[in-house]
Amino acid sequence: MKSGIESRRYNEGRNEICQQKLMGARCGRGRWFTVNEKGCKCIGVCKTDKHGRITKLQREFWGQGWIFKDWNAFEEHRDSPCYAPELSDTVYTGNDFMVLCDRQEEIAARLFGEVDWQSPAALMHEWEINGEVCTCDQCGKMFLSYDVHQCPHCGCSITE
Repeated sequence: MKSGIESRRYNEGRNEICQQKLMGARCGRGRWFTVNEKGCKCIGVCKTDKHGRITKLQREFWGQGWIFKDWNAFEEHRDSPCYAPELSDTVYTGNDFMVLCDRQEEIAARLFGEVDWQSPAALMHEWEINGEVCTCDQCGKMFLSYDVHQCPHCGCSITE
């Protein structure tokens, strides 16, 4: 992308729109993301060559840290990079989120939506410690467990 390309930046908290140069200054305070020339919601830039090697990784501030995050890649192109946490050069694909979440779409989507500086594995571990995600003793499937009294997969009662 060239630095002169116009993009719209949205502030999720206030739904305000302002016109900015893609590589230009930030729009005020808050959680801004870029809608690129293809209309995809994205934070930062991650480009790969034809072999899948990263050729460019540029993070932007989001939530609690400096990250790369691409919603379109997560939702539509599961083999493409969709997330890079603040403290690592590891880049995750949508398939990586699916594997981490036992191939369960709902959990993977929530995990992707909530990572904002940490690795997906670190947030998943935090969820396990806090009882927000559990694995059923009966069927062995993972599920979001906040205020749930039986496994949504097999109906087995959940013991505290």
